[in-house]
Amino acid sequence: MVLWLGGVTLLLAPFLQKYLPADTRERSEGQSAAAEPGNALFRVGARRNHFCFWTACFMTLFLIYGLGTWLPELMLRSGNSMDSSLIFPIVMNIGGIIGSFLFASLADRKLGARKTLVALYVLSAVSVYALGIHAPGPALFAVLFLAGAGVFGAQNIANAYVSSYYPASLRTTGLGWYNGIGRAGAICGSAVWGILLDWSLPVPTTFLIFALPALVGGLAFLSVREGPS
Repeated sequence: MVLWLGGVTLLLAPFLQKYLPADTRERSEGQSAAAEPGNALFRVGARRNHFCFWTACFMTLFLIYGLGTWLPELMLRSGNSMDSSLIFPIVMNIGGIIGSFLFASLADRKLGARKTLVALYVLSAVSVYALGIHAPGPALFAVLFLAGAGVFGAQNIANAYVSSYYPASLRTTGLGWYNGIGRAGAICGSAVWGILLDWSLPVPTTFLIFALPALVGGLAFLSVREGPS
């Protein structure tokens, strides 16, 4: 049923074709984006910023896919029932949806994207670590909600922030590198969590280890140099 519902979204394609803005590549700073060589990406701004972006995306998708794959099993090992363990990812994703809207508004109106991102990564680290603590039902659901809001909110806001960093003629290339390297984190996240579960580490220790990537992601965005390069 989940796959069928995902396929239904293809019906939106005609509406997107009609209402999304027309392709603006030809107007990118007076030249076609296709004229830019691929290595031009590394002449835009500081190379340090590219590395920071890639590191953050790697760590974020490491967390998202690791939690998405292994959270039910971890919660079972924490002593929760099968039924509740299957509900936990749903709560986390609901937190991601609501958190993305709320924190995006905060980034636009108050703090700015970079400060919001750093705060979200700290929230992610604290909430992921707290998942390893045996908390009563309502408190656990609240922590799951915050973990989803932090992790998914960070990824969604980061996409917009990184997109705005690159000139229009290199935006697709910049985001391609950003998300491409991030996908390596997705693969590693699922694999490493599986290895840690195979080692039968204490559940709090496992969650502590996986709070660390969130801190690294926050440090990466904290290290980004804004303004003229």
